[in-house]
Amino acid sequence: MENTLGKWSDAAIALGNDPASEILCPKCGEEYLKVYDIPIPDWGKFERMLYCTKCNAVNFMLMRKNNIF
Repeated sequence: MENTLGKWSDAAIALGNDPASEILCPKCGEEYLKVYDIPIPDWGKFERMLYCTKCNAVNFMLMRKNNIF
């Protein structure tokens, strides 16, 4: 489990910097993660959902709207 957590952390960093990066799912390793941004009105932030269409793994990260990609 610790190795999977590290892979999710690495995926979050990569996809936080460039949402178009091709990162394999940390859980199954068979499909590239997809990214979906969910705006949070009036907070200047959004949730970035990272998900796998193969195994249905999902993770979220809170981001500021002024992040530079």
